[in-house]
Amino acid sequence: MAETVEMKPFTGPLALPERYELMGELGRGGMGIVYQARDRETNEVVALKFLKPEIAGDAQILERFRNEVRLSRKISHRNVARIHEFHRAGDSVYVSMEYVEGESLRALLQREGKLPLERGLDIARQLIAGVGEAHNQSIVHRDLKPENTMIKPSGEVKVMDFGISKSYAAGVTTTGAIIGTPAYMAPEQAEGKPTDQRTDIYALGLILYEVFTGATAFSGETPVSVALKQIRERPPAPSRIARELPGYVEKAILRCLEKDPAQRFQSVDDLLRALNQEASQTKRAPRSKRPWWIGAAALVIVSSAITFWILRPQSDSLRFPIERFTLANGLPVVLSVDHSAPVFTFLASYKAGSRRDPVGRSGLAIMVAHLMQQGSANVAAGEEESLISQLGGNHTYGIYPDSSHFADTLPASQLETALFMEADRMRSLEITPAGMDAVRSFVKEQYAENVNRPYGRALRRIMELTFSNVVNQRSFAGPPEEIDAITIDDARQFYKQYYMPSNASLILVGDFDPATARERIRHYFENIPTTALPPPVDASEPQQIAGRRETSTDPSAKVPVVLLCWPVASTQNPKDWFALKALLDLLVGTEASRFPVSLGHGAGIASAVEGNLGTSGGPNYFWIALIAVPGKDLGQLEKMALQEIDRVIREGVPEDEMERIRMNGLRTRAMEFVTSTSRAIALGQMMSFGADPEAINGWEDGEKRLTSDELRRVAKQYLTANKAVMVVNPGASK
Repeated sequence: MAETVEMKPFTGPLALPERYELMGELGRGGMGIVYQARDRETNEVVALKFLKPEIAGDAQILERFRNEVRLSRKISHRNVARIHEFHRAGDSVYVSMEYVEGESLRALLQREGKLPLERGLDIARQLIAGVGEAHNQSIVHRDLKPENTMIKPSGEVKVMDFGISKSYAAGVTTTGAIIGTPAYMAPEQAEGKPTDQRTDIYALGLILYEVFTGATAFSGETPVSVALKQIRERPPAPSRIARELPGYVEKAILRCLEKDPAQRFQSVDDLLRALNQEASQTKRAPRSKRPWWIGAAALVIVSSAITFWILRPQSDSLRFPIERFTLANGLPVVLSVDHSAPVFTFLASYKAGSRRDPVGRSGLAIMVAHLMQQGSANVAAGEEESLISQLGGNHTYGIYPDSSHFADTLPASQLETALFMEADRMRSLEITPAGMDAVRSFVKEQYAENVNRPYGRALRRIMELTFSNVVNQRSFAGPPEEIDAITIDDARQFYKQYYMPSNASLILVGDFDPATARERIRHYFENIPTTALPPPVDASEPQQIAGRRETSTDPSAKVPVVLLCWPVASTQNPKDWFALKALLDLLVGTEASRFPVSLGHGAGIASAVEGNLGTSGGPNYFWIALIAVPGKDLGQLEKMALQEIDRVIREGVPEDEMERIRMNGLRTRAMEFVTSTSRAIALGQMMSFGADPEAINGWEDGEKRLTSDELRRVAKQYLTANKAVMVVNPGASK
């Protein structure tokens, strides 16, 4: 019986040689459309598989198409559909192949459910014969499934679609690429490990399971949940679903589905011999255990934070255990155990921040960070965040000058889920034209929101005035023309160069067993291939003596603002950085700080003050925003602020103020590091610029060592005339 296909309005491909007469459409999928056609030269009916025009220009997909022709033409067997030629015609790219009349095994199973024993064995033997011929040519299919198996009206079986097949001859197998369909994917395939003929044997086991039970061995709401089950779980014994199934068939299926390839049949000939056994020769296989990992308690961040605070060691020292090790591929790992709440945060940090943007391509780093959410081999776009939310967790990601990070916070029982998804992203990100378009639009919207908000352009401009090196001037993204200039090849190259193990670090903070964590991290990440480290970024700044000043108008601003900004020390100079942080707290940290008291409550010329200190491993900024009371003299406001800084240099800081600053710093640090997420992010940033993660435990000592002399020294050294000043007035742009 021929499979019924709904015929869609026929428009035909963009271009086609006169040789072919198109007869209609057979079907369509994510990559393209298959047409039925008549070859006018041979009078043979063929199938023409066309790539969709929007992806026909993708070099990787074209290589898959060519691969289908090269490998499939090596296979000559009655149970394998023949491939004829690879074609280009104008803008059309297509493959001509044998037209197989009939229906897919998927359609047959959907209509009839499980098949009778003899019919199922007949299909199995033919399927094995076709796959066996491919294996004889050292070709592994890698995407066997019912959809790729056609049944002709005569009952003859045809194996289709060798488009992602690969030779497994000695020396050509590679790791790192995940290709296939999760529901029929072997564990080693889902983890990006080498594949060979035993990968197909696993898929054959899954197909036979479905043929003889009418049910899939593994199912889930999302592809990633199915892929995780392939790695960790055993399916129910087939006899629990089809009680009449002979023991020898069940035993053969379950051996195909062994997680370790060495425990499976080593060839399809071995599988065929097992299926040809008599029922009396074997016993039923033991029943599999119930999956243990599904389900978890909801994660409540606030409750966790309170619990941590209540249960923390009762002392004036807040310290976190730190363990470090490095995987064989150069990937450093930091573990920090904390059993105070049943949650963990797993964070992957990459040295792939905005300082890595090429000249003229500002925004590339953040675009790739967003593309990391657009899907990988086993995780669809947006699927990770949805799945983690369902499990009661939270997924966040961010980008800084030095690094980007991706963090999963989950209940303690879900460590495997986080490891699998982050390894999948590191190994096999999928960057597609559609994903690029979506991310490009999003980044341009972010840019517009930032520059069009009150004082947004001034905050960007103050960085350009403060620094001379363009690497340090960048914010998260450049102007639209630079974002538009970024190509899909730029994004793929950036990912390939920076999102690799030796340029990354893994941070695990929270409730976990260290021995188990070490073993599972090695399992998921150690086989991911890496390359040489990218060259370091030159973030050096030439010494400048004179200051820089500009005045601008901002139609969205309500009141005048004076922005002051100085280039200061990096976090790799912790002594100076801690002193600068304390100096900022002295000047603008609270309502009791110097500027609110003197400029606001005292002189009445500032309605508010704000400030910030950079936290990067390169040159940092120290900026202060003086928000003026309308009608007041802006020159006087700036002068009084600089006089207050000069007073620190001349007189130092009284001990009572120093004690307030120290205590405020310790309180802020303790509260900021309550959650596993904040600690993981801090550790990730430290690793990104080469700091020892143990330095997180030196924070209190840094706060306690602060003295008046240190604040005087950094004020004199850094807050000099070498500053940038932006005066922003409300009003229409000129």
